[in-house]
Amino acid sequence: MNALPELVIKLYQGRIQFRQWPDALDVVRPILLAFEAEGATVRVFWYYSLDMQSPRLNCNQLVKARDANWKGEVIAFLDGVSVLLFSPALCSNIQAALPMSLFVIDRN
Repeated sequence: MNALPELVIKLYQGRIQFRQWPDALDVVRPILLAFEAEGATVRVFWYYSLDMQSPRLNCNQLVKARDANWKGEVIAFLDGVSVLLFSPALCSNIQAALPMSLFVIDRN
């Protein structure tokens, strides 16, 4: 019996810049929709740092909806985890100039 394929897309950002989000979401949207249409499980996550020690934001609904409130949803997430995101231990590992254009796609 074959397991359903799974695609995990991880977005990394070393400096939070909302102006890059609409483009990133637009790039990921057709990939997510195409894989889901074929029956695959797709998960899209955003991380604040490369070490993946930061809390991750599940972006599936943000990618699909593309509504005007996406920024409000992200800000609410960041407000909820800001103590963790900006802890000295985490900040020492962050690469400050990393743009969101770096995607790592794991396909199982």
